[in-house]
This record gives sequence, structure tokens and C-alpha cells, in this order.
Amino acid sequence: MAMELIRSFLKRLGIQTITGIGWVDLACHVPVIRRLPLSLKLFGYRYVIFVYEMPLCYFAFGYEYEKLETELISKLKPKVFIDVGAHIGYYTMLVHKLGAEKIIAIEPDPRVFRILNRSIEANKLDNIITINRAAYDKSNVKLELHLSTKSGLSSIFSSHLTKTRCGTITIKTITLDEVYRSLNLDKIDVVKIDVEGAESYVLSGANEIINAFRPIFLVEIKIQNQQNVSEFFRAKKYKRLGPFSYGENYLFVPEEHDIVFEPR
Repeated sequence: MAMELIRSFLKRLGIQTITGIGWVDLACHVPVIRRLPLSLKLFGYRYVIFVYEMPLCYFAFGYEYEKLETELISKLKPKVFIDVGAHIGYYTMLVHKLGAEKIIAIEPDPRVFRILNRSIEANKLDNIITINRAAYDKSNVKLELHLSTKSGLSSIFSSHLTKTRCGTITIKTITLDEVYRSLNLDKIDVVKIDVEGAESYVLSGANEIINAFRPIFLVEIKIQNQQNVSEFFRAKKYKRLGPFSYGENYLFVPEEHDIVFEPR
């Protein structure tokens, strides 16, 4: 799987050779190469990514990355979207391409947060608000974020990382309800959550937005949290669709919504 993603990434760069010798890891250790800027495209938006950053984000440029979820979001076309665990903005950019009016992208890892902001600036996008915090059940709490050397795996839980762990940093938290209040939002259509094991904490801080707006949720749920998350949504009168990619992604839809999804 990893090699297929690398090949897809290389195709976007116009490179179709030396894909079998781990050149990404090699290049990241060569000083003259690691600071080389690359210009990539995602949903037609320009990203500037240095070679040393490639292990943090190459998966997002795979042609088959979360295909079903991409189809789902494309069908829903949210006008106000909250991207929790936004990473470099795969879903942020997708929703912008679909014509969203307002996007809030929340990402605690400062390394990928820099890439996200760089792309927003490069494309002169003015309706995306980025927040460098960890979504949680309380605001302004300090947590340790365990960083990963590989894309999208940083977590507040050390047990979530194995061989890819590369140190920790201190981050501050924010609840989704605090985001809603501070930005004075009058509508939320869809919330995507991908937080590497902290799903229950994020949802515990979202009771106000659920009661006020009844948004649709796309949530990656780690196996140890599936029962708790499913029970949370059941109590809120949501129905579940899925799983989709990797057996961890689910769509939670308010019972009063009539949504049918047939993958292409």
C-alpha cells in the first residue's frame, strides 16, 4: 500500500523511475536535496512542499486516497465545513473546490499546519480559517502531542505510535463548541474528524453544535473507540453508515435526514 501511494505521488511529480529503492527517505537525508521545494497540485490547488516534508504528507496525493469518502463529501457539498485533524487540507481543499462558503480547519501538528497555511496563501484563499490547536473536550488545556515521522499519525496517545514516533511537543486544546461561539457561526453542515484515537474527547466538546445545527459527521474511529462513539451518536439520534476506507471511517447522519449513498 505504501509503495502504491509513493508511486502515485511520484506520478504527480512526473517521476516514474527509482520508485523501488526508498528514494523519499534517502532524499530526506541528503542536505542538498532535502530543502528542495516541490510544486504539487491537489484538487487544482498549488502546494509548495519541501522534500524533507514529503513523508509527512505524500499519502494525500495518492489518486485513490479515501475514494468513497471523497465521493460522499462531493455529494454533500457542505457550505460550512469543520475539518478536525485537517492535516495539510485534503478535505479542506476538496470542500473549497465544491464551493463552500466557510471552512474551519483545525490541526495541532505545527509541521503539517505550516504546509496547510502555505497552500492557502499560495492560492489566495480567503474563506478558510485555520486553528493550530487540538480539538478536545475542554479548551485551553495543555497536552503532549506525540509526533510521527509518517503522514497523519501524530496523536495525543503515545500508545498509538510505534516505530514512527519522533518526540513530543506541548499543544493547547479547543472545543468545537468554543470554535462555534468564538466565530459566531450560524450554520454547520458537515464535520470531519480524524484525530488518531481522540474521537470521544472531540465529540464530548461538540454538544452545543450538535443541538444547534445537527450537522453530518464523517469520523475516523479507532477500533478501541467504536462502541463509545457509536453509543454517543445513537443517544443523539444519529444513524451510522459505513465503514468505508480502511474499515475505520463512518458517516453519522441525523435520523431526520434522508440520505442515500451509492458509490460510483
